[in-house]
Amino acid sequence: MGIIAIDSLSPQEVEVALKAHLDEKRATILREPQGRLAHPYLVPGSYDQAWDWDTYFISVALAGWAPAHRHIRGTVENFYANMDEQGRAPRWVHPGKDFWTDPGMIGENFSNDLAKPFFAQTAYTYSQATGDASWFKPYLEKQRAFLDRWRKERMGTNGLHVWANALESGGDNHPDVFGWPHFSIEGVDLAVFLIREHLASAALAKACGEFSYFMQFASAARFLLHQMESFLFDPEAEGFFNRYRPTGQFVRIESSVRFYPLWLAPFLTIPVEVRRKILKRDLLNPNKFWGPHGIRSVSMSDPLFNNFHGTSPSNCQGPVWINENYIHLCNLVSCGYSDEALELAFRVQKLLLKDLETRGAMAECYHSETGEPLAVKGFVGWNLLALKFREIALADHPNVHFHCLRAGIGTVAVEMH
Repeated sequence: MGIIAIDSLSPQEVEVALKAHLDEKRATILREPQGRLAHPYLVPGSYDQAWDWDTYFISVALAGWAPAHRHIRGTVENFYANMDEQGRAPRWVHPGKDFWTDPGMIGENFSNDLAKPFFAQTAYTYSQATGDASWFKPYLEKQRAFLDRWRKERMGTNGLHVWANALESGGDNHPDVFGWPHFSIEGVDLAVFLIREHLASAALAKACGEFSYFMQFASAARFLLHQMESFLFDPEAEGFFNRYRPTGQFVRIESSVRFYPLWLAPFLTIPVEVRRKILKRDLLNPNKFWGPHGIRSVSMSDPLFNNFHGTSPSNCQGPVWINENYIHLCNLVSCGYSDEALELAFRVQKLLLKDLETRGAMAECYHSETGEPLAVKGFVGWNLLALKFREIALADHPNVHFHCLRAGIGTVAVEMH
C-alpha cells in the first residue's frame, strides 16, 4: 500500500486495512497444551511463555473471537496450577521452565516477584464473552489466596501495596519504579490493578452464587479505592503520583501511570470536572503526553523523557505502548473527550498499519515522535487491542466504563455504593 497511501486513508479505511492484517496474525499467539502447561494458552510476540497482564489485554482484544476462548480460560487455569498453597503465583508460566527455580530469575533476584493481579479480570472477560462463569467456582479459593498473598507480603499500614521491582510492575524501566530500592514504591498502577482485580473477583463470586466470597472481594475493593484516593492523590497538584514508602513522599515524575486511576471512573469520588482538567492539562497537551503517534509513556517535558531503543529492559520512558493507550482511550471517553478519543484511535491504528505494510510485523512499542518500531520487532499481543479503539471511542458514555473495565462493575456497583 505504501506510507503515502496510508496517510491519505480515512479512519474507517485505516481500520478495515488494519483488521485484515490482524485477523491474519491473531492465530499465531494460540498454543495447545504442552509440557508443564496442561491447558491451552496465549503467548505474546515471539515468547514461549504466557505472561500475567499480557494475557488480560489479549483476552480483551480476542473476546469476540470464539477460537481464542479456550486459550483465554486455559491461560488462567495454567497460572492457578502453577500457584503454590500460599497463593504465590509466577509472573509467567512456561511449558518447560519453572519461574521460581529458573536461573535467570534467581540470578536477578526476581524469584520473590508476584504475578500482577489480572487473573480474575481475565476470567471475567472470558465469562462475559461465553456467558459462563460457573467454571470459576472451584478457583474462588485460589483467587482469595492469591489476593491474600499480595496483602500479606506487600500492603503497608496505609493500605497501599509496593512493587518488588520495575520488571514485576511490567513497566521495565518505568522511572516511577525503575532504579528505586526494591519493595519501596507504592504504585498508582498497582493500586488500580488490585482494585479492579477485587471487583472482577466479586463479580465472578456473585455469578457463582458465592455470597461470602463476594462480600470479601467487594469490601476489599472499596477499602483499597479509599486508600488510593487518600494517599496517592495530591489535591494541590490535582494529580495522582506513586509514593516512596520509607518517607511517604510523592514520586513527582511525569509518567503515564498518573492517569491509570481514571480507569476506575465509576467509583472515583474525585469530581469529573477535576478529571477532565487533569486530562486537558496533561494528557492532551502536545508538549507533554499527546504525541503524533499516540500517548507517550513519559511526558516530553520531563527530564527523563527519551526514545532510546531497549529490549532488556524495554523502554517505558517515552515510547508509545498500545496497552497503555488502551487505558488512556477508555479514560478520554469516560471523561467526555470523544473527539480526542477518536483522534487517538486513528493515530494508533495508523501507526500499526504503517508498520505492517512496511515490515509485515508490529513492535512491542514505538518511538513517540517518529513512529519507528522499537522493542521486540515481531510482536503480536496486546497490539491486537487497536482493533477495538474506534469501537470504544464511539461508545455511549455510560457503557464505555463497562466495556473498558471488564470487571463486573454493573453487578458490583450497587453493593459498593
